[in-house]
Amino acid sequence: MTFIGEAPYEGKEFATFEEAYNYYNSYAKKWALESARKQPISQEIISQVFVCNKAGRKRLSDKRECGKLVNRRPDTRVDCPARMKIKLTSSKTWIVTKFEGEHPTHLLSSPDKVWNHYSHRQRHRSKTCKRIIQNLSEEGMAPSTTARVYNVVSKSFHDEYITAQQCIDHIRTIRKNNIGNECISIIKNFQDRKEIDLEFYFSIELDQSGTMRSVFWADGRSRSSYLSFGDVVVFDVTYKTNYLSLTFAPFTGVNHHRQSILFGCALLADEQEDTFIWLFTQWLKCMHGVAPKTIITDQDAQTGGAIKQVFPNTTHHFCSWHIGRHIAEQQLPMKAQYGDEISTYFDKWYRASTIHPCEERWKILKKKFNIDENVDSWLTRMYRLRAH
Repeated sequence: MTFIGEAPYEGKEFATFEEAYNYYNSYAKKWALESARKQPISQEIISQVFVCNKAGRKRLSDKRECGKLVNRRPDTRVDCPARMKIKLTSSKTWIVTKFEGEHPTHLLSSPDKVWNHYSHRQRHRSKTCKRIIQNLSEEGMAPSTTARVYNVVSKSFHDEYITAQQCIDHIRTIRKNNIGNECISIIKNFQDRKEIDLEFYFSIELDQSGTMRSVFWADGRSRSSYLSFGDVVVFDVTYKTNYLSLTFAPFTGVNHHRQSILFGCALLADEQEDTFIWLFTQWLKCMHGVAPKTIITDQDAQTGGAIKQVFPNTTHHFCSWHIGRHIAEQQLPMKAQYGDEISTYFDKWYRASTIHPCEERWKILKKKFNIDENVDSWLTRMYRLRAH
């Protein structure tokens, strides 16, 4: 704990409650709200006590009183008597009625750690700091690169310490507020579209607080095209949007002219199985309950689990482009483990056009390089998923 300026004393007067709080906070560099007495009619605070965060003691829970073992954090409160009490006067100013400045029950914090106390983590709440964090985020520094945001912001303020978690929390707040604002614009736009296109369909998933998580939409042309060309559907979630950090997921197909056609689009909050289940359910409802005969996706377990639940009779295949990318990523690890010769045998197995040669070449590959099917590896997983 550090002490700044003149110590409080009984009779010292402040113009506002905030002035009294800021003064004591600057003086003690540690405070907690202990009690407030209010008038019964107006509910206006007429007295306040600011105390050390080690004042009082933690109350035992009912479980511990019953003799049960309870895992809890170590007690930090040690009945510290340090406090400043203020009272509202008839002239609407605040006056110190009691002050105790000694901390006899514990050691004081060192200057380099005092910034960790809640009441001194104030800089990140300033408009200037919030504006810097927001500008950096809008320039492309998403929550995944918060360490870079934190480094820039910390160097901008030398007088007070700013933590990385504070930057993360503010970026998340910005994102949540932006999604809330965008949700209103999206609904308005979709309502306008529905007036022009009576077959336009959209659905929005909300979280517990009412904020938009995911959104799905499809116009009348997409719904009509699906009924004619929806035997095979490609679902891809490799697209990203930087502004709201939502995954863009289109449903596509091919028409009789071998042209790509769109069957619907979605913006997803995450790529978890529950989110995919919600999306596939909405898409199936949009397409009059007609499930595709075949769906092609990336090799993703979350997507696969959702497809099994929503489209149990649909054949699920992996996209050859994604498989080729995964193979390219695994070339060096395979050569490091099995030698350079593995590439030739693997390529012959991978390019088998029918089931029988595929199974025969796997036996040769397994025997040649002593591959154990019971050991989980990329190769054995590829074999187990060969039906896709």
